[in-house]
Amino acid sequence: MQRIIQVNSVCEQDAIRRASTKLMTREERVLALLEMQNRFLRWDTHPSMERVAKIKRLDFKDV
Repeated sequence: MQRIIQVNSVCEQDAIRRASTKLMTREERVLALLEMQNRFLRWDTHPSMERVAKIKRLDFKDV
């Protein structure tokens, strides 16, 4: 995943985040979510916490 840094005003942050998310594929969005979970939940420091996931494919229109 390539990281791009954008410098904006605070009021533009939501619009830019939405626009960049729309450019991502479904797989990239899932990878970004998993990366965020790893960064905040720190599975490696909590070995007793079991990581459980269920992936279900829903046929929604990709917006």
